Amino acid sequence: MKNTTLIITVLIINLTNLVAQNDSLKLKMTIDSIKSNEEKWLHWAHGSPYLYPPRITESTISIVPEIQGLRNLYLSLGISKDLYSFYRKGVTTGTNAMIGIEYSPSQEIIAPKLSFSQSLFGIGYRINALYYIEPEINRMSIRPEVGFGYFRLRLMVGRNIFFQEYEDSKINKWTGSIRYHYPILPKRSKKYQ
Repeated sequence: MKNTTLIITVLIINLTNLVAQNDSLKLKMTIDSIKSNEEKWLHWAHGSPYLYPPRITESTISIVPEIQGLRNLYLSLGISKDLYSFYRKGVTTGTNAMIGIEYSPSQEIIAPKLSFSQSLFGIGYRINALYYIEPEINRMSIRPEVGFGYFRLRLMVGRNIFFQEYEDSKINKWTGSIRYHYPILPKRSKKYQ
């Protein structure tokens, strides 16, 4: 009787361990399945292929040449810290913080500036803080811009909003610009699968 009880106890323990191992294996297989089908889960949950995690994220420091102006021509040069994310289907996003200077050769106007810009799905915006130094007067301006941005290229239209108005100003109220972020320091990339 003792041997039979011992054998039954050993069998129950072995069956319990086997069931526990089987459940653990099923759980691991389920977790692996969810990880391997993450894109399908995200697409099903959110309904958009653009909400996938990025494939590559790139961080660089860039030189930014820019041409702008509608009435008067301005040349600009700056340095920026850039962060780009590349998604599936050719979608990119970009965020940039820039410090630079604008110069109008014909009007002899210099303007140091700070900028922050972002682009998402090809639409970009930028906010600039500028301090115009004219021969007659110096003044500060905020210039919001909106336009198209893809990867490193930006085409923008903006309007200067001055803190103090000056009648005979040679500064453009409305302006259009084109700029390109050219990387100068090695880029750091992180790839996702």
